[in-house]
Amino acid sequence: MLKPNEHKSVQARILKYAEEIGWTFVSQGEAEPANLLRIIFIAMLIASIVGLKTVSHS
Repeated sequence: MLKPNEHKSVQARILKYAEEIGWTFVSQGEAEPANLLRIIFIAMLIASIVGLKTVSHS
């Protein structure tokens, strides 16, 4: 008999519950560009808060 692993005992139940409440699975490939934009936005926000000037490409 196979021993339950983390995926079967925890992750699979969490993913099932997330689908039941309407969440949509997003692949890593879809998520990475959004995360990059979030990181850039946060860096620009921090720079503006501490008074740093961003580089202009004009």
